[in-house]
Amino acid sequence: MERFWEELVKYFDYEAIVAQVITITTNAFKAGIILLAFYVFYRILKSVLTKVIEKFKLEKTIVNFLMMVLRYTVLIFGAVTALDQIGVNVASLITGLGIVGIAVGFAAKDTLSNIIAGIFIFWDRPFYIGDLVEIEGEYGEVQDITLRTTRIVTPDGRMVSIPNQKIAENKIISYTMFPHLRLDIGVTIGVEEDVEKARQVLLSLVKGDGRFLKDRDPVVVVTELGDYFIALKLIVWLDDTRQHIPTTAELREKVFNAFNAEGIEMPFEKVEVLNYKRELSS
Repeated sequence: MERFWEELVKYFDYEAIVAQVITITTNAFKAGIILLAFYVFYRILKSVLTKVIEKFKLEKTIVNFLMMVLRYTVLIFGAVTALDQIGVNVASLITGLGIVGIAVGFAAKDTLSNIIAGIFIFWDRPFYIGDLVEIEGEYGEVQDITLRTTRIVTPDGRMVSIPNQKIAENKIISYTMFPHLRLDIGVTIGVEEDVEKARQVLLSLVKGDGRFLKDRDPVVVVTELGDYFIALKLIVWLDDTRQHIPTTAELREKVFNAFNAEGIEMPFEKVEVLNYKRELSS
């Protein structure tokens, strides 16, 4: 029994255990100090970068990208330094993570594809934060661009998050990339109506309106000749592209009211329903 106790004491060297605990605690404390120092360093760099951005008035999309690069760069260097302080072989860890990363990469290939697509979006810049765009049938204002998704807010207040890979693969319609936007207001009149009279009524609705460009005259063209209607289109160029939805709705209402006031018929399709009587013979 005494021999067993002696062997147990040798195996559990309390002094060595206490020394090891003190070493680990000390290293962990140092690692925490290092992480705190990197965090303070990050805040200082962020403050300096913010002042530089304000001075040069950089676009918000570029600002977000720079801030993201700064955050992850400082975070990675801080984590590597802290791990080295507590005795972790960073080189071996990176090698191991590289092997694991290959397996994880196959499992998370969609996420990686979105990140790569996000980098290309930042590089190519098909739109900016604040732009009005239509992507995959969703229309709204670009709220944020991350490495994985692009978030837009629709006119009804919904936030739609679209994977960047989908954006890279699909058509993007921007309503604010260029300074001006053309509005096409379609309307139909009866085949017996005076086309020129209808044209003058439509043109009068936008004449002298400062919301439309003065160097591009509005026009009214015939787009279709049907059996019971003539299709017209009022074409105007809008100065403030962000107002295209309310302006379009307003013009449509004005067209309806103006045609009613002038007695211009706006035809509607007539459907004739025939009733058939079936006689059953007994």
